[in-house]
Amino acid sequence: MNQRLGTTFDKDNILVTHGSQQGLDLSGKVFLDEGDIVLCESPTYLAAISALKAYGCSFTEIPTDENGMQMDALEEVLRHTENIKLIYAIPTFQNPTGRTWSLERRKKLAELSAQYNVAVIEDNPYGELRFEGEPLPSIKSFDTAGNVLCTGSFSKIFCPGFRIGWMAGDKDIIRKYVLVKQGTDLQCNTIAQMVIAKYLEHYDIDRHIAKIVDVYKRRRNVAIACIEKYFPPTIKFTNPEGGLFTWVELPEGIPAREILTKCLEKKVAFVPGGSFFPNANRENTFRINYSNMPEDRIEKGLRIIGEVVREYM
Repeated sequence: MNQRLGTTFDKDNILVTHGSQQGLDLSGKVFLDEGDIVLCESPTYLAAISALKAYGCSFTEIPTDENGMQMDALEEVLRHTENIKLIYAIPTFQNPTGRTWSLERRKKLAELSAQYNVAVIEDNPYGELRFEGEPLPSIKSFDTAGNVLCTGSFSKIFCPGFRIGWMAGDKDIIRKYVLVKQGTDLQCNTIAQMVIAKYLEHYDIDRHIAKIVDVYKRRRNVAIACIEKYFPPTIKFTNPEGGLFTWVELPEGIPAREILTKCLEKKVAFVPGGSFFPNANRENTFRINYSNMPEDRIEKGLRIIGEVVREYM
């Protein structure tokens, strides 16, 4: 049992996947037909949009705030919309915003999932990377109908190159995932799975996670301090309690893609925010990933971005 998430699974409830990304692709195969609707946070993970859109679905974006997806807006859509097949959510240290859902909204989503009989994909690749605050139970821990499926990955907590993740949920649904995965790749890389299993047998994964959390926390702190120092005061940004990302919102009318073009000339990059909105792009936003660079390069990069933004404004 995962004490932090409040979930319990056995082998029949789990499917090993090529990272959590394959779990998203398989979810499209299992649940979606042409014309079906997926509900998601606004903004949401851009690679989930790509994976699910390949199966002919459309997206309805649900507004979000600092506590996650707004449940009153979600319920209104569920009440008045047909052909909703999936709700996709990243409730902890969301990609791209870094926000974390409140406990109340996690409970409410599980309740609405049961009430309207709609499956939920609870994507959780970053949940172990907490810098401060108390861990929150998963949406799955409140699931009474068997409608919630969880994804996770060793890519963010152990080794990105192994690309080993998992789907977990009701065993009857997981059995369908197994069938569609067999048509895709038969199985995941055996050697990578054996290496991870041997590591878990001989070493303390939580101790390893604590080391990388310490690194990421320092880098988050530097990134936030640099945004406060170098960016104009009219800029809005998130200060996440964990994960890999912060989300920047520029004043209306300032396109992040044009800022990016000027930054690339100075060898600095970020991801423009428009790609994280499946329908109405908000081009005045962008995502910063602070996990990959040492502190001095984070400061240099954000100083350059701040200078470019100030010049543009």
